[in-house]
Amino acid sequence: MTPGKNQKQQPDLFAPCLAGLLYQALVRGQAGYAARSGLLALPLSALALAAAMWLLGRCWRWTEGKLLRALLCALLAYSSALELLRMWRLLCGVYPGAVTLLGVCLVILGPVIYLRRPPALTQTAHVLLALLALACLLLLVCTAPRLDAANLQSNLALPQALRGQLVLAPELLLYVCCGGRKDTVRHGAGAALRLALGFTGADAALHLLLELFFGAALQRRQNPLHAVLRCGALSVFTRLEWLQLLLWCMLLSLRLALYLYAAVELAGGQSGKAADNTVGLDRYPLYFAGLFLLCFALRGVDLAAAGAVQSAAYWLFAALVAVAGGVKWCFKRPKSAC
Repeated sequence: MTPGKNQKQQPDLFAPCLAGLLYQALVRGQAGYAARSGLLALPLSALALAAAMWLLGRCWRWTEGKLLRALLCALLAYSSALELLRMWRLLCGVYPGAVTLLGVCLVILGPVIYLRRPPALTQTAHVLLALLALACLLLLVCTAPRLDAANLQSNLALPQALRGQLVLAPELLLYVCCGGRKDTVRHGAGAALRLALGFTGADAALHLLLELFFGAALQRRQNPLHAVLRCGALSVFTRLEWLQLLLWCMLLSLRLALYLYAAVELAGGQSGKAADNTVGLDRYPLYFAGLFLLCFALRGVDLAAAGAVQSAAYWLFAALVAVAGGVKWCFKRPKSAC
């Protein structure tokens, strides 16, 4: 009974983390580096991210405390606000003047009431991953006649590709900090590598697809993926464009629900509520109001610059955990070992 109870209190978050990483690869700027450079840098980037996850997971066991937990919760709140603002601006670009920030918050944060339960979070992630795979297959069918290998750029800039791929997304931290299973760190190197490969691989593949479609004009596109979806060879997305936006909104709701679950776990530790009712309904109005006010305060921010600050903040947090963990490990060893 005890192992079953512990496993229920600590669900596996691999599927929600993977869905969140794929969403980030879809909505982030896809003109950051050349496709050839991205494919060459892919193995090194995936190994570097997986190694960072492994090191962070080991050090987190020794250093997790109230200060680090509060800092990670603050980073998650900031990330949630940026994701809502990014979706708001995307919808405003597609439907100018028809979407308000409050409306976006209601649409995105409404499903979190259901997704606050970890079993629902995991089950929904599997469904959305299947839908996303189907949507990618449809995208390839629609765009295949218009893809041209001559559009591939010949320039190679590996440092630029590495900077574009070495993004420490929140899901990479959350999987090792509150991923659930006790063997996540000890035997989870394979899972960490799969998450890193899924993120960097999806990002590099998307760069390749868009460069084959647009060529050098990709650098001048504000939202290239959405433009590809609207001018596919089968013209299906011009009539069913709302389905694509609906899928993105569902993925974002899942991502923010994952952040909420992680924040509550970090705030309450192992003594928090049971996993089948992690976030009480009495906390949801405060959660919604807090995120809306934060989005309202940041509504005029440059999202590109804010995203760079966010990535740097997560790397600094990981470095802080690693340094603190190394120091604590060293002092726990016998003096002769140091």
